[in-house]
Amino acid sequence: MPMLWILFLVPGLALAALAVWLRMGRSEGARSWVGTPQFERTVLVTLPAVAVVLLALAAGHAAGTGTVREVAALVAGLAVLSVLVWNVFGAPIPRWSLPRWYVARTAHRRTSRRPARRRPRRAS
Repeated sequence: MPMLWILFLVPGLALAALAVWLRMGRSEGARSWVGTPQFERTVLVTLPAVAVVLLALAAGHAAGTGTVREVAALVAGLAVLSVLVWNVFGAPIPRWSLPRWYVARTAHRRTSRRPARRRPRRAS
């Protein structure tokens, strides 16, 4: 099947476009995914990773053999590893990788919920 790579390329490009649109958040519809932590992780990590895996598979199939196929396999493996680390194991997503509008919108979650510590009174 010489044109099998197209079956990976088209959905990969579609998912990459969707991930970019959601991440940019230029409209209220594009920002509607903020609210549920698991869905937020899916949009921030899983969608781009699946797009990268599909595009790497397309590149590997289009190249046939050689170094391109090995690099594509390495890139796909790193994308799967990122899903494991940040979605499955629940590691915190680095703040530098989050969109600025997302950080501003979810700032209330990062504030401390502990009551303020009182200073001990001095004996007079």
